Amino acid sequence: MWIAVKAQRVLDGTGRPPVEHGVVLIEGERIRAVGRQADVAIPEGAQVYDCGTHTVLPGLVDAHSHASIVPGLGDQIGQLRQAPARQLLRAVRNLRTDLRSGVTTMRVVGEEHFIDIEPRDAIAAGRLPGPRLRVATRPITARHGHGAALTFSDGEDQIRRHIRENVAAGCDLIKLFMTGGISSTAGGARWYAYTPAELAAAVDEAHRNQRPVAVHAHGGPGLRLCIAAGVDTIEHGKLATPDDLDAMRRRGMWLITNNAVSGHPEGIERGDGHNPVIMAKLREARAYARENFRHVLESGVRWALGTDAMHGLMW
Repeated sequence: MWIAVKAQRVLDGTGRPPVEHGVVLIEGERIRAVGRQADVAIPEGAQVYDCGTHTVLPGLVDAHSHASIVPGLGDQIGQLRQAPARQLLRAVRNLRTDLRSGVTTMRVVGEEHFIDIEPRDAIAAGRLPGPRLRVATRPITARHGHGAALTFSDGEDQIRRHIRENVAAGCDLIKLFMTGGISSTAGGARWYAYTPAELAAAVDEAHRNQRPVAVHAHGGPGLRLCIAAGVDTIEHGKLATPDDLDAMRRRGMWLITNNAVSGHPEGIERGDGHNPVIMAKLREARAYARENFRHVLESGVRWALGTDAMHGLMW
């Protein structure tokens, strides 16, 4: 079956200028042509959608999110501690919102109760509307660390056991919390929870099971330990220095930036604005954000964007 999508303007994602009076020609699940309507032959019998004066662009990829969390409700860790049915109902609504806003692929980097497995499979089977999902299931976090909700991984043996359980459940990647974060009172952004030996055990167990390792790390010694350990992606990196970014570039690592949750008024500020500890960390992150992102662009490190659960706001 052929489908033709016409629009006043088409962005094809290659970086070239927008195509005015463009058309996207699709056969089955493959895009066969993108170009000016005058230059692309539309097969007879094709289903034509005319978007008028709108702009058509590729689906957006939210590289860092949590299906069940709504930052504006506050106490994000508390949300992860809720009963699985309550979390799942919130996740279904959030994923529908994400899809309608143009997100067609999403990395879900940490959910308790394995609640991200069933939505991923249901979306793939066409039973549930939502973006294609890559899921981490339960995060690996220390009992006293950021992200500590219901599952705690203390010591090398427990870290390995929980990673194996995640793999057995069907996870696509492993998420580990290394440094403190903004949306909890556990540790500062430069403090870190795991020893080098614990971190090495996590990377070894994940890579041996052919799973990439995504690590929550803002900056400081904890971030540098992650780079040295050979993790695959650094999530946030809000306090990363130019030297840190250069080291990541040389090792081929990705940085996933998540400024939406800290910068948008519907994010952390709305949900936890009453908490002085969280707000102090939020102000520090905002103070670094513009200069830090300039360093990211100048460094040449590979980077991607995430919303950190700001559902529907990827655009």
